[in-house]
Amino acid sequence: MSFWEFIKTAFRFCINCVCWYVRIFVAIAVFFFSFSFIMFVLVIAFSLMADNESSVSDTEDKIVRIAPSGIVTDHRITDRSTEILYEIGGLTLPFAYTDEILSTLKYAADDSKVKAVILDLSSLDYIDYGSAMLIGKAIDRFKQQSHKKVHVYSTMFNQHDYLLASYGSDITLNPVGEVSITGLALSSTYYKEFLDKWKVEPYIFKCGKYKSAVEPFMRSNMSDDTRESYDAIISSMWNSISSQIGINRKIDAKTLLRNSSDELEGMRKVNFDGAKYAQKRGLVDSIMTWELFLDDMNSKYKGTAEKIPTVGYKNYIYNLVSNRSGIRDVLDMYSTDSDQNSIVKVIYLSGEVTSQSQDTYYIAYKNYAKMIRDAAKDPKIKAVVLRFNTPGGSVTDGVQLTNAFKYLKLQGKPVVVSMGALTASAGYYMSANASYIYAEPTTLTGSIGVFGIVPSIKDTAKDFGFTFDMATNNPDHFISIMQKMSPAEKAIMQGSVDDAYAKFLENVSTGRNLPMNVVKEIAQGRVWSGTDAKSLKLVDEIGFLDDAIKKAASLAKIEKSYKVSIEYTARNTSSIFSDLMSKASAYVSIPQFIIPKEIKEIEKFILPQSTKLPDDRKARIYSYATVRLD
Repeated sequence: MSFWEFIKTAFRFCINCVCWYVRIFVAIAVFFFSFSFIMFVLVIAFSLMADNESSVSDTEDKIVRIAPSGIVTDHRITDRSTEILYEIGGLTLPFAYTDEILSTLKYAADDSKVKAVILDLSSLDYIDYGSAMLIGKAIDRFKQQSHKKVHVYSTMFNQHDYLLASYGSDITLNPVGEVSITGLALSSTYYKEFLDKWKVEPYIFKCGKYKSAVEPFMRSNMSDDTRESYDAIISSMWNSISSQIGINRKIDAKTLLRNSSDELEGMRKVNFDGAKYAQKRGLVDSIMTWELFLDDMNSKYKGTAEKIPTVGYKNYIYNLVSNRSGIRDVLDMYSTDSDQNSIVKVIYLSGEVTSQSQDTYYIAYKNYAKMIRDAAKDPKIKAVVLRFNTPGGSVTDGVQLTNAFKYLKLQGKPVVVSMGALTASAGYYMSANASYIYAEPTTLTGSIGVFGIVPSIKDTAKDFGFTFDMATNNPDHFISIMQKMSPAEKAIMQGSVDDAYAKFLENVSTGRNLPMNVVKEIAQGRVWSGTDAKSLKLVDEIGFLDDAIKKAASLAKIEKSYKVSIEYTARNTSSIFSDLMSKASAYVSIPQFIIPKEIKEIEKFILPQSTKLPDDRKARIYSYATVRLD
């Protein structure tokens, strides 16, 4: 054998060895992948047949436990299959949905095997006041129709979930807990001194003396006009919240809020035991650990049995209720029948109004254009309900969507608006031409105003040793954050803002059938509560989504029955798991898509991704409400 033949033979041997190693590796990988996939499918299958509560049959007496976790929202963010993944991993679900809770109460009321409902709020992170009132309204209906009780339990009650708890038949608090009633606050973070320190010069263009969205860039504290507006909102909202708790608990609403001195004196009398203090004030009925609470429920409802089982609300509606004949969709609690020839379409619009967003939810014309055209042309769709939760945003997208909603009305389809926790600025612009508008008592709306901000960091950059230059045949029209604005460009920008504001006023005047002088008086960028908005005729009635659906059917003259079809906002889908986990921590105080964080303003106006601002001047004009409610 020659030297080269030896080399060839050795090379073939090495290649064969590598091929065998690769084959073995691939075989092992395929085996483990297949095994993992099969196990995954089996776990999913078993999870679909059971949940963390006891396995209970439909024919057994039972107590249904409604235990929402994370954030309660009416805008569906996860589907059932995604929720099962959380359950498999033993993780707390980051969201709970009003439709599931409302459906549970609806079916449990007519279910003779359901003896009572437990509302366990121990894992609840946040619920807005409107959603609390909506579910509370369903609890009242459940109690009246079924003559059954809703027993509320929690380790701790904050002001939001206590409003919901107050609708219960009775309230039990864990011995280590307390009820925190703190009142309301509207706050803003101010950046003027920060911007001055770093020599950032924001060019601000606005219309409306109450347009507080730009104040953080102009001032170091709240203006008198903004404080006047905020004080009115707090007074109106607190009156709605406290009076409802007072009615539910049969206590004097005026005694709910106590100053620090009264609180200290009251706490001293019970040796600073928060649970006993809450009980003494009449805020809770009993104090028990969870184990003793369950024993108490068992003794009340077990009858002749040794023990009455408890079933989780998701298990109840997805496994027990959905298996009964004749029930096609357990979440369809709004339809009066499954008549596909008479449809009321509900469209959810949640998030910032913009065509360019990195948020989970956003409202852009491009995402709704086809949906709206299809609804306009579909003879089966008789009316449309728009469910808003938005701080506003881009005037351009807001105007385009408004025109699309007007097109629906031109096709003879009533358009009814249901406002959630926040429907302000561009959100109100889109609502104004609706056939009818509902707001919740605690909705923040109005903010009829327009602004634009163009920052310049030329002096900041100079201090750090870098400059900017360019060659162009029309320098005034290439605005950059690295340059100062010319007087002409500033005048053009202010003119554009003035024009947008004038059209906003005209849109409200025409849509709400209000004289222009009245609109000018209540506009000015001022934010109103839902209750005040009704008195000002900015909305027609105080109500919730179910009221809006009934009104839409009535306006469409649907004489018999109708089906409700729901469409949700378009969403970014980069990574559902990382998205869900980040939202679970980001929504601790208030949902990001409802109240934008102040830091988002810095990101939007002061730290753009490039030194060149949008070419379209109108893309730099906003109608936005940056109110933070604590």
